[in-house]
Amino acid sequence: MADDVAVTPGVGKTVATEDIGGRQFQLIKPAWGAAGSANLVSAALPIPVGLGLKTSEACTRLVLSFAASGDNAIVAASGGLIVRIYAILLVCATPVGVKFIDTTPTNLTGVMTFGVGGGLFLGQQGEPHYSTAVGKGFSINLSAAVQVSGTVWYTQVA
Repeated sequence: MADDVAVTPGVGKTVATEDIGGRQFQLIKPAWGAAGSANLVSAALPIPVGLGLKTSEACTRLVLSFAASGDNAIVAASGGLIVRIYAILLVCATPVGVKFIDTTPTNLTGVMTFGVGGGLFLGQQGEPHYSTAVGKGFSINLSAAVQVSGTVWYTQVA
């Protein structure tokens, strides 16, 4: 049963409502689109939300555990793919300089110096913290042979 309320802005229009507890609440259909167009929200046309991690992507979680000075390959290069780092946790056993690089090598960060038990946590925020060039992997460079442990969450996309 329609609980419509008549509205008269000169010619007369009807507004859809629903009676809830004796009060009329206006029914509204959300829509989205560019100026001059409207897409009614449905299962086939949901409201687009840009959170960085695309629905076609799923993060891969990789355990970090290495202790070699120099470049340590974390995520291997793969064809025409880009490595996107969405989150990273690392802890250094003793003082060391740490730098994130791709396999060009191109610096993704400057040298970060950590003391005994020092570390870093970059939580997932929607957009990736770091992205490599197309076809390049992700590596972590250490200034000395120090145990580094943690986790990295990443995707590889075209």
